[in-house]
Amino acid sequence: MIERMSNHEIACGYGRMGRTVVEELQRVGRDVLVVERSADRVRTLQEQGVPVVSGDATSEATLLGANIAQARGLVSCLNDDAHNIYWS
Repeated sequence: MIERMSNHEIACGYGRMGRTVVEELQRVGRDVLVVERSADRVRTLQEQGVPVVSGDATSEATLLGANIAQARGLVSCLNDDAHNIYWS
């Protein structure tokens, strides 16, 4: 399913801020995919039916797995500001 996604939003991180971003994107009808490395959060997202890629959002391979080339946008909600700025 992820390979076929296009014009979607990618939310990197599903902590407090990432969860809020995902909820707002869903509220306005956007397709959203989450990149998350916490196994517990990945499981929660899967149970909710939210497309999720398990991995490090600072890894090019992970972002390619999230079909970044076809994405509309990316929101970085990582705990480390240095990583958030790196991908901007």
